[in-house]
Amino acid sequence: MVRSWQSIVSHVIGLARSCLRLLSFSAMSRWEDKWVVEESLQGGGQGDVYLVRRRDNEAERSFLKVLRKNNSERRNRMRREISCYETLRHPQIPKLIDSNVGSFDEAGVTPYLVSEYIPGTNLERYVQRRGYLPAAESFEIALKLLETVATLTAKRRFTGTSSRRTSSCGMTAHRSRS
Repeated sequence: MVRSWQSIVSHVIGLARSCLRLLSFSAMSRWEDKWVVEESLQGGGQGDVYLVRRRDNEAERSFLKVLRKNNSERRNRMRREISCYETLRHPQIPKLIDSNVGSFDEAGVTPYLVSEYIPGTNLERYVQRRGYLPAAESFEIALKLLETVATLTAKRRFTGTSSRRTSSCGMTAHRSRS
């Protein structure tokens, strides 16, 4: 069977595109290719967390979460968490910087997300460490939390976005910027 010159070129182009997809898949789905761990942080229930910096930007520090137990339920939770980050904009919610959500269903891919790093502690640890909080500080924290919950609730009604729990959006109770 004799193929025309055009069909051979078309076949070679198709193979080249497939190779590029494979190369881009492997480069885009591994967090190690883009991020360097600076410090291990106290992990959450579903993932290991790290303070990282971009390989191409030494100054940018970010928060990395890597799924620990890679099963469909946890992948779906992380998918919802990423969706939450992508759809919600509020000063108390870190911004999503990077993820490999598009590759979650590929075999051998470890899901991850990278968000803005906000130094500090969570509210529970903050209160445990401080013990007594003055009324003014308690009201300030409560007001920030209520504003954030109001934003989450309004956005959920408007877009249909939901999450298993508010904390999966990475809400922070105490941060320096407004």
